[in-house]
Amino acid sequence: LARAARAGAEHLANVPLQTEKCVDKDLGVLCSAKRALGLCPDPLCVRGCTGCRPFAEGLFYPKVVRADRVEHELAFATRGSAIPESLHGIWWMDSGGDSLPLPGDPEYRAGANRTGEVLVAFGDAETMWQPETGCVTPVPWYGGRGGHIAFFNNRDGLRQWGNEMSSQRSLHFCFRDEAHREVSVRQSYRLPAGLGPALREAVGFQDAGGGYWFQPDWLLSTEMVLKPWGWDRTAQGPAAGRPRARLAPDQLRALGDALPQERYLLACAHRICRYPLLQIVDGHGRRTERYGAYLRSVGRVPADVPGTLLVAKRVS
Repeated sequence: LARAARAGAEHLANVPLQTEKCVDKDLGVLCSAKRALGLCPDPLCVRGCTGCRPFAEGLFYPKVVRADRVEHELAFATRGSAIPESLHGIWWMDSGGDSLPLPGDPEYRAGANRTGEVLVAFGDAETMWQPETGCVTPVPWYGGRGGHIAFFNNRDGLRQWGNEMSSQRSLHFCFRDEAHREVSVRQSYRLPAGLGPALREAVGFQDAGGGYWFQPDWLLSTEMVLKPWGWDRTAQGPAAGRPRARLAPDQLRALGDALPQERYLLACAHRICRYPLLQIVDGHGRRTERYGAYLRSVGRVPADVPGTLLVAKRVS
């Protein structure tokens, strides 16, 4: 177990800082005034800041939007943004491999199960660029003020959004190079009370503060490498050549029940899961040549309202 904990701690080499913001319950200017008077000890989210509500405690809902108008619905990073240019625009997570073969890279092979998430962007108010860590963080997978993640408008998409809301999972995109072409994706989320200190230590979870925990890389290591056509996104599970914890069967069951992406972990347990992230809208707000393929892909998936997606938004 100690070996597993040490292996899990490896992900702290480039760990993002926590940047969850505090939002006033009544009027934003009041919270700013309290901070100016020194009543709030930190400019970011502090639960002891009387009258303020942390970002994750707001009201979220899945807004039904037209798939052919996502550039008007998602908050994406644009030219002049502090977010590195390689993450500007709107990105299609083609987990179904519908874009293949890729022009200029016919040998590329995707290998993943289709998930309920479809689009992601990095321009929402709560997402920041941290030059001290090299991370774009946090990217809440359960929604944002402007809306930066879209799910399929069907049972699977709604179920995945519900799971993300329950765990309050955020992703942290940490660059490994100065050219901003290689990324390690960190994950943090809440763990249920049933996952006690002994199991957390055995697995290698690291305290992220505020009741959140960073997931160790041995459990699921997610990386992205920029190619001429977009991002090559890979995920390696526990049995795909990564360090493994020696957990008892009851510990494994408790861990599986607790993790927000348990099904995905199982799917990647004995292989490297891979799919392309393709830019469908650039940093200027212009559609790219991938937009048509994205629309055709969405059209192949049954939806409660044809031609629509769900964009997760925070409304208060």
